[in-house]
Amino acid sequence: MDAFNLLEKTSSKTYTQAEREETVAATLEAIDMNPDEILGRFPHQLSGGQMQRLLIARSLIISPEVLLADEPTSMTDASTRVAILNELLRLKEEERMAVIFISHDVGQAYYVSDNVAVMQKGRIVEMGPVEEVFFEPEHPYVRDLVASVPKLYEKWTR
Repeated sequence: MDAFNLLEKTSSKTYTQAEREETVAATLEAIDMNPDEILGRFPHQLSGGQMQRLLIARSLIISPEVLLADEPTSMTDASTRVAILNELLRLKEEERMAVIFISHDVGQAYYVSDNVAVMQKGRIVEMGPVEEVFFEPEHPYVRDLVASVPKLYEKWTR
């Protein structure tokens, strides 16, 4: 099902083709994508970062109150990763959208989160404000997880 069929199923309105095209273009522009560069291309003609941002745009067409972002920066280079994370922050702060960010990357979770829940083997072992959980962890798994994050300018010793 494409995003427009979903939009029409969640709305009482039927959209014209011009309204559909306008909505797509506006949504792409909202996440800093040029519609002229994206529309009409096949998935294999897009980079990993473009695909990730396009999937975010697709989910935004229906104006959700909550966005579930499961590893949204996978398959992206560092600069695209930052753009995606900043877009999630913008949605959270400016659009007042709740973003549930799922990641294995502690640094990214810290960057975009106000609150965090850390899971081990499918169970939440610690949760709370991100500053408390990552800088004053109580659970041994969380302490080990935070300690394992590579530090800039430090080399690992064997």
